[in-house]
Amino acid sequence: MCLKTETLKRVSAIVFLMTAFQVFNLSAQGSVQWELRDAINKDPIPYLKFEILPSSKVYSSDKAGNVKVPSYSLNDWDAVLISGYSINDTIIDRESLQVSETIFLNTKTYDLPEIIVSSAHYKLIQIGSKEDEIYDSKQPIRAYNTQGSFRYTAFIDLPRKRDRDLYKLSFLISDVLKESALVSIRILASTSNEKLNPGKNYPINDFVELAAAPIVEEVKSSGWFTVDFPEGISVPSQFDSIFVVFDLLDQRDSFFHIPMQKSKSPIELGFYITPGVLGVFHHNLEHPAIVLDLGVADK
Repeated sequence: MCLKTETLKRVSAIVFLMTAFQVFNLSAQGSVQWELRDAINKDPIPYLKFEILPSSKVYSSDKAGNVKVPSYSLNDWDAVLISGYSINDTIIDRESLQVSETIFLNTKTYDLPEIIVSSAHYKLIQIGSKEDEIYDSKQPIRAYNTQGSFRYTAFIDLPRKRDRDLYKLSFLISDVLKESALVSIRILASTSNEKLNPGKNYPINDFVELAAAPIVEEVKSSGWFTVDFPEGISVPSQFDSIFVVFDLLDQRDSFFHIPMQKSKSPIELGFYITPGVLGVFHHNLEHPAIVLDLGVADK
């Protein structure tokens, strides 16, 4: 008998700025750089989305937690929106950023239950199908009547009262893709006991990241793209559903687009809009073209 034991700790964040010590002269520099760091351990925070408002020009922090923005992107701006793995969406005004070069993030720890799964009482299931009907609008989703860009979001209803592991995630990339795209993938679950009802808004601070580290993939071609998780991403039985969120981390005009499928499925079309609001659209047969392979513990 094989036992799998795992204790999960996840983080959320609230942003505050370091005491001002430098005023940026935007006109005198070719670019401006900020550091994104953890307030507790001072570690860099990689792969966070850094979006200029109101233009919605997108940049991201590198592995060292640095984000570099060309000066021409800051000619007419009001604020930036910082979002991504482990933090709540945060809008910081121009005045604050012009007198600070380091942004610290306070982290909060979530304790999730220990999971013990016996291989003798474990089965593999697949949610979604590559064979379901696909329709492609040939146009990436855009954001309307809101600040910030739109994220592709899927809501997945899971088998109830069972521990699960996500081993594989596949998603379809439309042939309108023009060039490679750097894509962040987040697996989110609500820590609230409230049932997630269609058409209702839920704040990002009520959600926990289930992946142990940021998931970032470079997509280079159209067709089905698969991300493997050999150790599995654990989804404890306390969560009846998850959100899978796809977000672009760079400014390249990639034309990244996930087509829709029409089928009766546990997968539904969700939304994630600025400043950190998630939800599920009212029930219909349309949903992003994704497939999940999970291991599920027997009751």
